[in-house]
Amino acid sequence: MSDQDRTPGRPRYTKFFWKDFISDTQHLTATQVGAYVRLLAHAVMCSPDFCSIPEATSKQYRIAGVDPRNWARIGPDVRR
Repeated sequence: MSDQDRTPGRPRYTKFFWKDFISDTQHLTATQVGAYVRLLAHAVMCSPDFCSIPEATSKQYRIAGVDPRNWARIGPDVRR
């Protein structure tokens, strides 16, 4: 991706602390980790200042790439 393709203010990359990630997600299933990573990526990409994840459940499951029924089951652990 060239600099011209980037949205101004969005980071091209961010630091990722593997030790923290593993310790924070070791209780999650693979599906839950995938949802967590997508929410984390959204938070990093949505603004120049590390923004938050939307409060609305309907937005969370869409960002996480999970259908509403599965989100009802896995969401509480992912958000913890």
